[in-house]
Amino acid sequence: MKRKGGLYTITVWGVGTYYGESKDILRRWAMHRKKLYSKRHHCVRLQASFNEYGMGVFEFKILAQSELLERSVAARTALEQHYINQDINCLNTKGNDSAITATHMPPNPIYRNKVLR
Repeated sequence: MKRKGGLYTITVWGVGTYYGESKDILRRWAMHRKKLYSKRHHCVRLQASFNEYGMGVFEFKILAQSELLERSVAARTALEQHYINQDINCLNTKGNDSAITATHMPPNPIYRNKVLR
């Protein structure tokens, strides 16, 4: 049986990368797309990128899968946070001091003149 859970990325070319974890990655990607198209995505940076450029600049990719990641939410979230902490152009808005916050945006033109809350 093919594993469905693990860690994934959503890369917005020229902007940055969003990191996520899920027990069912394909289902989670479908939810991301649905939220982006309905303009209700929880990640304001991902939504702003979608609004500006559309889905054509988005790349969905599986980053890691294993039996441990399939079974353990704690392992998935720890690995996700590791990637968030290491990526200066991370688009995630989770409440972590080392992750990019709404007041510290990557120096990309998409964020110019945008109000992000």
